Amino acid sequence: MPNAEFKIFNIDKNEYVTQYTTYPSKVKHTSFFTDEDGDLILPEALKIGNYRIEEVKAPFGYVVNDNYINISVDTDTAFETDGDTNDAIITVEYSDAPAVGELTVEKKGEVLDGFKGGLLASSYEKEFVYKEGSLAGAKFKVYAAEDIYTADNQKDADGNRTKYYSKGDLVATLTTGKDGKAVL
Repeated sequence: MPNAEFKIFNIDKNEYVTQYTTYPSKVKHTSFFTDEDGDLILPEALKIGNYRIEEVKAPFGYVVNDNYINISVDTDTAFETDGDTNDAIITVEYSDAPAVGELTVEKKGEVLDGFKGGLLASSYEKEFVYKEGSLAGAKFKVYAAEDIYTADNQKDADGNRTKYYSKGDLVATLTTGKDGKAVL
């Protein structure tokens, strides 16, 4: 995915990597971004050492993955050679989870709280006392109100947008707990 932002931490030096590009003008880079193909190639080669790759900003429709990846750049590190530039390329896979919302439903109603009147009270002086409280065991069905696609416009092998749910699909059946709430 494009536009994921990363920082690279040099573990040996205890500092973040800074690199420069000089064309068409000098620019200092402290963050690095994935291109349209989701690839990130640094402007300069990393020196031998140990590094941590940290995602700073996820692409649209995804959440930041805070599980960092450590890599070593040394003679034992597997790499490919770029056919155009002859630069060494170390491939590291990094994935993010899609951003999703959370739905909380709560069922409340009157629940018996007590009784007024005693055994010797007349019938018009006796009554049940209710209060508003949480109701457990209420069932809710959640349906897709419209076709729901991935937020980042991913496409399947046929070029169609990846769909989570079609309009009218049952997404989930929720049952409230003791607190009267159910979460999706």
